[in-house]
Amino acid sequence: DHPDLAEGFFEPYDAFDDDDDPSPNPGEFCGSSSTAICDDHGTAVAGIIGARHNNGEGIVGFCPECTLIPIKLLGDGWGAMSRDIAAFEHAIDNDAAVINNSWGYTESIAVPDSVAEVIHRAATEPRDGLGALVVFAAGNDDHEIKNFELQALDDVLCVSATDRYGNPTAYTNEGESVDVAAPSAT
Repeated sequence: DHPDLAEGFFEPYDAFDDDDDPSPNPGEFCGSSSTAICDDHGTAVAGIIGARHNNGEGIVGFCPECTLIPIKLLGDGWGAMSRDIAAFEHAIDNDAAVINNSWGYTESIAVPDSVAEVIHRAATEPRDGLGALVVFAAGNDDHEIKNFELQALDDVLCVSATDRYGNPTAYTNEGESVDVAAPSAT
């Protein structure tokens, strides 16, 4: 229902609750029984990407005429790997051109084969075989990304965070698999 985004939404999906409403649920990630909306990261990212222009609302995204397929992957607590796969399947089924991911594993673990396989499919199948650009944030755990981790997959564009001077932030993950860095903090 966001007034600056709703016009661009197409085929929304909530992989956590398995329904078509990817809106954040009140109280999720609040650390208490609050009824506030405490996790609005996806909405903020969607706004940077696709906030509409000439509508008298908020900002203008860098692609104000793009179609957005909002997919909610996480809820209050961690979900099953089947939700990760369902989220990518939804993007593949709806011919996504870019699949932006702000999630990952907080520990250095090998990416599960089933997740690697669906990411490969996402990078090669949509748009009549042209595939989608699969983007992952490097992560905010201040560690070196190992070559067996999610962000190091050949099918992934890995983006780390820089401060206003172009230096890596104190929290961003780093390593050979980082493909590009973008401003994040002041």
